[in-house]
Amino acid sequence: MLAFRLLRAELVCTLLCLAAQRTAGYVLRYLGEHTIPFGWHEGKDVFGGISALARHPNGEILAVSDHPNTVWPANISVGVDGDVRVDVGVPRKLLTPAGVPFGKALDVEGAAWLGSAAGGTELLVSTERDKAGAPSRIARFGSDLRWKGPGTDLPVPKFYGGARGDHVNKGFEGLAVSPDGRFGYVVNEFPLVRDGDAASHMVRVTKLAMPAGTPLRTVAYMLERVAVGENGVSELLALDNADSLLAVERAYAKGVGNTVRLFQFNASHGPDVSACASLQDDSCKGAAGVPKALLADMSKTGAEVKNYEGACLGPRLANGARTVLIVDDNNFNPAQGGTNFVAFSLTTTAEAAHEATMEESEVAGALLVGLAVWWGVISLVMARHKLRVLELPEIAPPSVADAEVGPHGALPVGASGGVVSTVGERVSLLSTPGSAAPLASATDQLQQETFTYTDPGVEEEDECV
Repeated sequence: MLAFRLLRAELVCTLLCLAAQRTAGYVLRYLGEHTIPFGWHEGKDVFGGISALARHPNGEILAVSDHPNTVWPANISVGVDGDVRVDVGVPRKLLTPAGVPFGKALDVEGAAWLGSAAGGTELLVSTERDKAGAPSRIARFGSDLRWKGPGTDLPVPKFYGGARGDHVNKGFEGLAVSPDGRFGYVVNEFPLVRDGDAASHMVRVTKLAMPAGTPLRTVAYMLERVAVGENGVSELLALDNADSLLAVERAYAKGVGNTVRLFQFNASHGPDVSACASLQDDSCKGAAGVPKALLADMSKTGAEVKNYEGACLGPRLANGARTVLIVDDNNFNPAQGGTNFVAFSLTTTAEAAHEATMEESEVAGALLVGLAVWWGVISLVMARHKLRVLELPEIAPPSVADAEVGPHGALPVGASGGVVSTVGERVSLLSTPGSAAPLASATDQLQQETFTYTDPGVEEEDECV
């Protein structure tokens, strides 16, 4: 049975590994969290309002606040045992080309470095449509955090803008760049007006060719329905260089609080809806949404469920596994408390299956070792018992001819000199005449062994005890 379990686990792992070569699936496992207390500050800058996390190719992580566009360098470490530590450094500001802080002029929601292919020299920042009518955009900033200037923003498809485009404060909430820097991804938080608003539950994810930002394709993404409140995508994260993305879906309802779930999908799957004027058009209604899979429901992880908006790949664990970090935006609201950084381990389904196989193999191996030990002990006991039986001589009951009948009332004496019981009585065979010592070694272990002698005239069976 154990061999069958091992064979079955190995077969499952092999099949999953083959499937992973075609489509990478991922597994998230909650590790732990770290909270920076509400009101913590560095000088006059108060920490909070974090809308995005951006990990530089050199490993540095920036926590970007949307109010007032402050960038906090963060040194984050994660242990396999779930020990998460966050040390925040001296903040910097997003600057205009002239070197003046933007202040509240930008509503920053997403941020990502272009990656190793571009040397990590540009920081992309996505914004939302504001109340003044400024459209959602993807702006370029240098490593010095200065905006590259007018005409340098990435081109975005026209369907995101205009009167039938995105809503105020519900534009480009999520922005991601593949680890190799070749592709970018952007998503609107809430359904576009043209796509049916809230009733459609559909948003658009567009893949961009980097570094120019040329749109390549757009897929429809179906939001989960919630009983109350509004649900939307608050962040995107590229998990690999093959279009695998993590989407953070976040909903809020007064009196209920936040509902946060993390999903995986692939931007290369599903039909391209770039040409759809509306996802409600007859020609586009077949676009039911790209396939997706639930990776984590924050209410079931053990972490505090908050207004999570930022995500990035974190440092590797000591065992080599990758991590994912997410962070919440407390909106500088005391009722929302401090800022939570939550860490997950990230493995492919094939890696997770291999780990499960190894764990099952270790358990099975331990059982086999235990069985082997017990079998050895039992075998040893049986062998020793067998040796004892073989070493014991057979003690035949004396015959009547061997006995010399003594005088009346005296016990008969056997020909060998031993004392023999009278009919039906039991006595011990203790010693030979003239010796007080027990019989020789063959009977050492039977010092009190007895037998019954029966007269031939009495109809009883011989019995050796």
